[in-house]
Amino acid sequence: ETLPVPPGRPAHLGAYPGGCVLELDVHQGALRPISRLPDGEGVITMACDLARGAVYCLSWPSGWLIVAKLDGSTARLDYPGRGDGESVHPRTGNYRPVCRSMAVDPRTGRVYWSNSQGDVLVYDGGASDDGQVAVLLSGDEGLVRDYFGRFDPAAPGSMGFHWRQVQWVDGTDA
Repeated sequence: ETLPVPPGRPAHLGAYPGGCVLELDVHQGALRPISRLPDGEGVITMACDLARGAVYCLSWPSGWLIVAKLDGSTARLDYPGRGDGESVHPRTGNYRPVCRSMAVDPRTGRVYWSNSQGDVLVYDGGASDDGQVAVLLSGDEGLVRDYFGRFDPAAPGSMGFHWRQVQWVDGTDA
């Protein structure tokens, strides 16, 4: 589940520096780097809160929640059920698949995603930068459905009870 360093790679390339969050100035057609993910982590999914100037990413392979702000500040947050993400071998018991989809409520700035145990998680980036991720719905109240049997959240080859795709729909427009 982790990428090897290819043999024969030219020395001047160095290690992968990590995913980069960019700002596009559509009027000037210019890209400006805002933040780089720490420790060579890549971005597996992201969602933007345009009103508050925040970009939320889940990193790969470790599964950290990265909060990048347009002012250049970046926070790396842990959350319930992350384990070590996909950065370790499944036999460690601390392997957890990383969610592939997030959604932001544009009214509040809250970002939602899931862990492989079926919990729906929320980070209230619009209210504060206290770094607290909460479990909104847990297990059977959340995404756990037994129609295909029980998933082992630490087992490879399964995404567990993660969202694969999610979209924010404002109920007042329906």
